[in-house]
Amino acid sequence: MGRIVVANPGDSSATIQLVRADSARISNNAQSLTFDGATGALLHASGTDRPAAELRGVMYGLHIGRFAGPLLRALFLLSGLAGTVMVATGCILWAVKQRQQAARQGRIGFGTRLVEHLNIAAIAGLPFAMAAFFWANRLLPSGMAERAAWEVHVFFIAWGLCLLHPLFRPGRRAWAEQLAAGAAGFLLLPVLNAISTGRHLLATLEDGDMVRAGFDLGLLACGVMLAGLCWKVVRRRPAPAPSGRTARQAPARPVADLPQ
Repeated sequence: MGRIVVANPGDSSATIQLVRADSARISNNAQSLTFDGATGALLHASGTDRPAAELRGVMYGLHIGRFAGPLLRALFLLSGLAGTVMVATGCILWAVKQRQQAARQGRIGFGTRLVEHLNIAAIAGLPFAMAAFFWANRLLPSGMAERAAWEVHVFFIAWGLCLLHPLFRPGRRAWAEQLAAGAAGFLLLPVLNAISTGRHLLATLEDGDMVRAGFDLGLLACGVMLAGLCWKVVRRRPAPAPSGRTARQAPARPVADLPQ
């Protein structure tokens, strides 16, 4: 639904503005009609943007998805996660392959170590930084100057710490510790939200407030996923390094021995 905005009611300069709902169109550019409150004459019409501005509005509207219902938004979310997983696994597999090739040559170069280091901060550290952003949103004083900017500052400070952390911890431990920190940050956010606002998950579910309840459930799901990844990293045993004899390629089989 849209909204009606009345300015200066009961005055000769009163205006009435009809604003179209964001969910009624894909473009994020606002559409509205402004009428003179006394005569009813149309004063202004917005939303008739030039092609470049309308293209920007459509692209931004597709990004935030306010026009979509819950099911389509869920599909957007899954598509975004699938793309993220594809990039993350590609970075990890490339680093693993480079390390294997370097190990056969007897020397692991700086470039391989750098990529492995950045993978930890970019993949395991980013969720922790996101959790830190939400914690800052709840813990920073409401009257703090430039509070919104400091929420962003906290995000980048936390991410920067994740970049420094692997310098002091072995690779596997760094992965596990950053994933565990992210899991704890997300799992405890609903508790912090209940303490700071009094609107805990059970209360929002009872009231039918699915926006807040869905947000808390999403936080818990992210925390459980990160905890599962941490568990897999901890439990996985590294493959034994191949000896010089086993690393050699097996002799090629004669053509006659190949299956017909």
